[in-house]
Amino acid sequence: MGSFIVNFHVRSTSFKHVKAALKRMTDSTAYVSTARRGWISLYEERASTQDEEFIHELAAELSTELKTAVIAFLVHDSDIFDKATSIL
Repeated sequence: MGSFIVNFHVRSTSFKHVKAALKRMTDSTAYVSTARRGWISLYEERASTQDEEFIHELAAELSTELKTAVIAFLVHDSDIFDKATSIL
C-alpha cells in the first residue's frame, strides 16, 4: 500500500492569520507549519479522505479569506499526482 497525502501550501508569512482562517473553516484536526520562505504548509484531517470537492472548496475559501495563493496537492497511492489548485 502506498502513501495517500493531501496538503495545502499558503503564500503567507503569518502563521496566526492562516491558523485563524482555517479554524473558522473546519472543525477537523489540522497541523499548520510556521512560515518558511514565504509559504505555510498545512495538513487538514478531512482532506486526507481525498474528497476532491472538499479540497477545492477549502483551498478556495483559504485563498479568498487570506487574499493569497493556495496550492493543494493530492497524492494517491504514492504514484499518482492528481491535483494542483492555485487560486487567487
